Amino acid sequence: MVNNKRPTQSKQEALEKKFLRYCKTVQWMNGKSGEEIKKCAETKIMENYPVDAKTIEDAIRDLDSEQNLRSTGISLTDLKAIEDVVKEWKKIEQTQEQK
Repeated sequence: MVNNKRPTQSKQEALEKKFLRYCKTVQWMNGKSGEEIKKCAETKIMENYPVDAKTIEDAIRDLDSEQNLRSTGISLTDLKAIEDVVKEWKKIEQTQEQK
């Protein structure tokens, strides 16, 4: 049975917040080495993270300018973003090795 109902506003807001966090984490990972990501996963702390950014654009601007950044605990959403990006990195490496 398919649920064709739209999410309630509170569920929609929660999904949007989770998506923003996911996107901010992907942006935060740009320029990070595998070792930095591994350390982050082990310590459960992300340093220099755009915690207060309200949009992806704000997050990118804050990361580029190295302003408004602070440490934050890692969430399940962050771990999923990290996992997805690492998978993509591995695919890229394999493609480059095959050339």
